[in-house]
Amino acid sequence: MSFPKPRVFCPLLQDQNAPSSSSTAAATAAATNPSALQYVGPIFTPEFMSYNKTRDSYRRQLAVERSNLEHEIEALQQYDMDVRIQKQEERVRSVDEKIEETMAKMRAFFGGVPAAKDHLASIDALTDWLQSVTRLGQQNHTKKAVKDTINKNAKAIIAMRK
Repeated sequence: MSFPKPRVFCPLLQDQNAPSSSSTAAATAAATNPSALQYVGPIFTPEFMSYNKTRDSYRRQLAVERSNLEHEIEALQQYDMDVRIQKQEERVRSVDEKIEETMAKMRAFFGGVPAAKDHLASIDALTDWLQSVTRLGQQNHTKKAVKDTINKNAKAIIAMRK
């Protein structure tokens, strides 16, 4: 990655042997000699203050350019179809994981119930069985334990099916 050419000309960064009107020579000197980027001389002089102002303005300019580029990249990613597809796939994976967790809990809850063993294969079969048991439980009041278990967990399964 190459850095953008500075738009601010700093005479203190210029090579002493190069002509004073060439800004490319200053950039070349700064690139070849890393110590050329450091100020050598007494501090709190007008030259030093000018040097600091120049470097600070260049730093601010780079910060603004960086911020602008970040906003552009963010806007491009917002409308990028590949990114949207990837996010949607992540959502589907997370929903699938939640469904599997709920099915594992339901298999654990109803594992000891003999009538439920045939209906624990899929979410649709379990939902249909729970609805039929709920209808039976409303008709027969002696199955209170099964009815309580269904009332605790069936709403979550039915909501996931929709």
